[in-house]
Amino acid sequence: MSIFDKFFEDDVVKNEMWKENSGLLDSDLNMHLKFSLEPGTMFVKKDYVENPAFEAFKSEVKEELIAQKMDLQELARNQKEMSAKQEAISAKQEEMSVDL
Repeated sequence: MSIFDKFFEDDVVKNEMWKENSGLLDSDLNMHLKFSLEPGTMFVKKDYVENPAFEAFKSEVKEELIAQKMDLQELARNQKEMSAKQEAISAKQEEMSVDL
């Protein structure tokens, strides 16, 4: 019996059919059929209700975060300026110690 003759045996045909059709299980309808569900929406759609108090809270938090970010940027700028001044003072002290 050659390989070609074995191709038409039931197990081989089943395996080949499964391989060819396995990609079809990705569609919604086939997933419903696989799990014996009615065709339709697979996922629950949730309607969002707007809450004005929550929206106001979110905008307040955003404003506070922006203010904190600005403060941090100002502190970083001040630190750089202080560091530059300290380096200048250190350089002057070294010059003065060389003169002595």
